[in-house]
Amino acid sequence: MKCCDKVKKYDKVNNSWSVVKRLPVRADSSYGWGLAFKACGNSLLVIGAGDHGGHDDGVIVLHSWNPDEENRDGQEWNVLAVKARAGTFVYNCAVMGC
Repeated sequence: MKCCDKVKKYDKVNNSWSVVKRLPVRADSSYGWGLAFKACGNSLLVIGAGDHGGHDDGVIVLHSWNPDEENRDGQEWNVLAVKARAGTFVYNCAVMGC
C-alpha cells in the first residue's frame, strides 16, 4: 500500500496520524490532481479515477463512506456515480455541494 493510497486521521492530543482505511480510487492519477474529498454530513465523499467494470481508462467514480455504517451489507465504500470517458483529471479546487 502506497503512502497516498490511504485515508488517515490526525490525533492532535498525541500529535500523530493513523490509517483509517484504503482509498477506493487511484491517488496517483494525473500526478495527484486526480482525487478530491468532501465531507457531507457523516460521510466522506471521494471522487477520482477508478476501476469500474474491469476497465479504468478515463473513468471517474464518486464514492461515499460513513464510518458509522462500516461493513454494512459487506460494503465499505458506496459507489454513488460513475462517469465514463471523463479523463483522470479532477478539479479538486472546485466547490462540491452535498
